[in-house]
Amino acid sequence: MPVAQGRVAGGKVGAMTDARFLTWLAAAASALPAPVFAQAGAQAESAVPLTAFAVVAVAGAMFVAVVAIGLALFAMLSTRGRARRAAARVAELERVLAALSAELESSPTGRLVWAAGSGLETCSRSLARMLGAPAMSANTLADLAPYFAPGEFAVLDEDSRALRAAGTPFDLALRTAEDRVLLARGRTVGDPGAGAGSHVIWFDDVTYFRDEMAALRDEATAAIRQRDRLQEILDRAPFPAWQRRADLSIVWVNQAYATAVESDIATVVETGIEFVPGSGPQQTRSLAQMAVQTGAQQSDQRRFAAGGDRRTYDILEIPLAGGETVGIARDITGREDAMNELRRHTDAHADVMNRLPSAIAIFGPDKRLRFFNEAFSRLWRLDEDWLDTHPGHGEILESLREARRIPEQADFPAYKASVIELYSSVLETTEEQEHLPDGRTLRVVTAPHPFGGLLFIFDDVSDRLELERSRNTLAAVQRATLDHLFEGVAVFGADGRLKLFNRVYAAMWRLDESFLRTEPHVSDVAERCRDLFHHGGDRDDWPTVKQKIVHRALDRTAHMERLRRPDGVVLEVASVPLPDGNTLYTYFDVSDGIRLVRPEPGAPVSGG
Repeated sequence: MPVAQGRVAGGKVGAMTDARFLTWLAAAASALPAPVFAQAGAQAESAVPLTAFAVVAVAGAMFVAVVAIGLALFAMLSTRGRARRAAARVAELERVLAALSAELESSPTGRLVWAAGSGLETCSRSLARMLGAPAMSANTLADLAPYFAPGEFAVLDEDSRALRAAGTPFDLALRTAEDRVLLARGRTVGDPGAGAGSHVIWFDDVTYFRDEMAALRDEATAAIRQRDRLQEILDRAPFPAWQRRADLSIVWVNQAYATAVESDIATVVETGIEFVPGSGPQQTRSLAQMAVQTGAQQSDQRRFAAGGDRRTYDILEIPLAGGETVGIARDITGREDAMNELRRHTDAHADVMNRLPSAIAIFGPDKRLRFFNEAFSRLWRLDEDWLDTHPGHGEILESLREARRIPEQADFPAYKASVIELYSSVLETTEEQEHLPDGRTLRVVTAPHPFGGLLFIFDDVSDRLELERSRNTLAAVQRATLDHLFEGVAVFGADGRLKLFNRVYAAMWRLDESFLRTEPHVSDVAERCRDLFHHGGDRDDWPTVKQKIVHRALDRTAHMERLRRPDGVVLEVASVPLPDGNTLYTYFDVSDGIRLVRPEPGAPVSGG
């Protein structure tokens, strides 16, 4: 029916003009049931009166016509509204399409499109600009061939054919004739097989990124080279090193680590062999776990068998970002052995110094007591438990002052400051004496300590000074006694040097006392007395006489003899060997007694 056709083809009705609608309405009126009116006319002609049925039929026909006209009017009005809305939507879509087209044209990305239905090939103006081609002459792929570097377009053409034929996507980096780099990406959009898609090649200028990528490639190459160099350095390092993951499992070790655990690197990483053996993986990782928890480096010393020897290692675990750690093991066996040896030497020295009678105290650079022996605590009568607390030098001085065990000072702060100043002023060993209030005299030796600070040695020299005084007194008495004797006295040592003499001896042999105090040799003494051993002016036999004098001075045999000198002096000489190896000579002038006897003239001088 016409009304049904109008509903189905609503688009066509919406496109009708008012005149065409009136024509259509007339056609709808003509669709009224004509047989009814024809029958009525025939009945009229036959003068048959209208029946009730005929009236109902006419009324029904008129009602149907009115309904049809109403429906037609409603369909026309609703169709015209939809048409207006559709026209507005189409206009909006056209504006959006125009905006998208403008954006695509202004985009730095170029494109080449093959429409699947029409086969139309389109090249964007941005692609033409990218290749440096005139916009009007670049419409198809073939038009772009002169703008690519030799050999590049052939690859693009081959991949584009595969794209259009089988929808095979591709990604290519192509060089243009202007030495630029384009990234071409071929893709299929929609369903070209159904005529509702297209094939598109997108082009992006990545020349800038080429330079950046080249720089990044150089940096990456340098970083890889540096990594390999560090890897080689760590593998050649003499100490074991390792790295742990966040779960504390081992991810890398160096060659020293593998050698220490008697394995190879791959096996160590695969099986997770820990550096410290025999204590379980959890315990060996405890140091690393503590480093991760505290965020600070942790260290510990472990002694165990490594490489067949028992070694001592200082193990360090250093936390890294992300919960990882790096570990280093330093072999300190030599240092530990040296420290133990030094400790033994120190203990031995301390034991030796404790046995010395001298009081010894060592103060460190911080002016605190580092060592003292038993003689020190006894000398100053200080509590050893208190001294073990390493008191300062100033504290010790204060304690001794309170007990009146150091010399009285008019200005104690100044005295204390002068003692403390020794730490910066003493460069060599110094020695001095201190007289204590209790009558004792101390010899104090102060010396800089090799490790910093000062070394003090205290000796009670009271008895020695008393002995020296007694000895000096005795020596003075002996000297006065010898100087008042009538005999000349001389003592020659085993080495032939003069050890002792008196004034009579010096005068008897006409010798200067200052010369004799230098402990001259007997040969030098004889040379000084040469004129007193000759007679008759004969000097040719002097070497023989001198040798005889030296021989008799060194002879430890006791003897007596008489010596006649050319000047007329006659001496009685006696030699007596002493217990200490020296020889005592006494000379007695008997010249007067000899003259009384009147010896014969020209009697020879005997002896030497």
